[in-house]
Amino acid sequence: RSNQADQLGLYCSLMLISLVLGCAVAPKKLAVKDLSQSFEADTIISAKTGKPISFEELIAELIESRVIYVGEQHTNRSHHEIQLKIIKGVFEQSPNMAVGMEMFDHSYQSILDQWSGGELDEKIFLRKTHWYANWRYSFSLYRDILDFVRDNRIRLVGLNVPFHIPSKIRVGGIENLRDEEKRHLPAEIDTTVADHREYVENVFNGHHFKGMVEFDDFYMAQCVWEDAM
Repeated sequence: RSNQADQLGLYCSLMLISLVLGCAVAPKKLAVKDLSQSFEADTIISAKTGKPISFEELIAELIESRVIYVGEQHTNRSHHEIQLKIIKGVFEQSPNMAVGMEMFDHSYQSILDQWSGGELDEKIFLRKTHWYANWRYSFSLYRDILDFVRDNRIRLVGLNVPFHIPSKIRVGGIENLRDEEKRHLPAEIDTTVADHREYVENVFNGHHFKGMVEFDDFYMAQCVWEDAM
């Protein structure tokens, strides 16, 4: 898209699985890095060609993919509106899709199944998933997406590890997790991608941990978070 969503720290948050898985409306031209042309807000830009495409063309391309990632700035409501629009567009073409969200860790899967089955109202769902303990951002930002998932009986998948695990790795190292915590780790954790490591190190250097966090632990926590999802 012609705007950018944060990646690290805000992370990729919605994924449409098996076909699984934001925009300023100011009246100004928007620029895309490495492209000389500017675009109107809400223009969809093909990463393949650098040219504008229609929403229908976007969906036609997306449904050829097994996995679709849609990023966000968590508090940007327009990003969530775009996510829902994409979910609806994919659902029309592939109703067997599932929606995966980083807002839930996999230990809540049975609760997510109840939501997808229409068995829970919103109040009970928020209590059972401990939304405001685990995620904290206003549920109103995600309500329309989750209502669409429930109303259409779409499978909802928790992508994350329990939220306390990355923070424990960050301050104590992965080797000091308890055995019951280690069982939540992904089978493979890839820490060998040099460009990724450099990117994360730049993020790390922008924080002020005052010697309480070592970069290798910080990087391992990030890789666990990403590889689990």
